[in-house]
Amino acid sequence: MLGKRTGKEKKLEKMNEELKDNGFIIIRGVFSSEDIDLMRMESMKYFNSGGGFSNSTGKAKPDWVKEDSLQQLRKKTEEKDFSKIISELIDEPVEFISHNDLHLNRSVGWHKDRLNNDARVFEKNNPWSVINGESMKIYKVNLYLQDHLNDNDALTVSVGSHTKEKNTIDNIHTTHPLKGDIVIFDQRIFHRGFYSGGYDRLLICMGYGVKNVFFEEFKKGTEYRQNKQNGVGI
Repeated sequence: MLGKRTGKEKKLEKMNEELKDNGFIIIRGVFSSEDIDLMRMESMKYFNSGGGFSNSTGKAKPDWVKEDSLQQLRKKTEEKDFSKIISELIDEPVEFISHNDLHLNRSVGWHKDRLNNDARVFEKNNPWSVINGESMKIYKVNLYLQDHLNDNDALTVSVGSHTKEKNTIDNIHTTHPLKGDIVIFDQRIFHRGFYSGGYDRLLICMGYGVKNVFFEEFKKGTEYRQNKQNGVGI
């Protein structure tokens, strides 16, 4: 006879269903205010000293975890173990998929996080297909280094759009993460980001996935994309 589920198990099951149905979820209070302040200070120091490159309306640093001057950020994110958080949430083990970007004041239009441009060559299987019983299960963590309770500058999504390849803008929802929250979303969801100006908007993005054929393809394509943007080995 199976034992009763704990309160934590019930909560995780409910959150997992929300992620499956809507394609995104907010996990509250993962970081302390002091942690966010430290990461924000280190990020601004990096960009103000000439780090990153101009991109969209701001600046970007792909593959920031390898940057020596940003190891304080890496230490703080590793302390929280995003892979463990996601694994517990979906009840499957996930691993870091190499995707990691640090953004300053960027606005990006509606898109899905699939491999694009010349990195698409690594996408051998359609992200919405099922291969030998396996499907794509890749999730992004957005960590905003400021509060977004009273603005619309955090992640905006088309709820449920991760279940279909077609890009349709409907059932729009803008998230409002508090300082220290993380937003987890299925990378296939149709989404956008916005910077309204008047302050410095900092965002850390990191990707994790269930290891299967889709994981390997996206990992290779992501590493290719990041290396090309950084001018490494290309």
